Amino acid sequence: MKSAQVTKLVQVKLTPSAHDTLRDIQKRVGLSSMTDVIRMAVALFKWVIEKKQNGYKIYAIPEGGKEGDKEGERVELLLPI
Repeated sequence: MKSAQVTKLVQVKLTPSAHDTLRDIQKRVGLSSMTDVIRMAVALFKWVIEKKQNGYKIYAIPEGGKEGDKEGERVELLLPI
C-alpha cells in the first residue's frame, strides 16, 4: 500500500513573460502541469548545486561532442555557488 504524499502549497508571483516561459516549457516537454515543470526544475537545480559544491563544472556540449572539444564548442553554466 502506498502512503499518501504530503504536499505543501507555495504561491509564486511571476511576470507575464516568466509565466509564458513556464507554460512553453510545459508544452515542449509534454508535462501535465506547470507544477511538474517546477518540480523538475527544483530537482535539476538541486543536482547542479550538489555538483558545483563538490568541485564539478557543468557544461552544455553539442550532441556528438567529445571530451576535449575546442572551448568554443561548449558552454559552461556559471552560477555564484
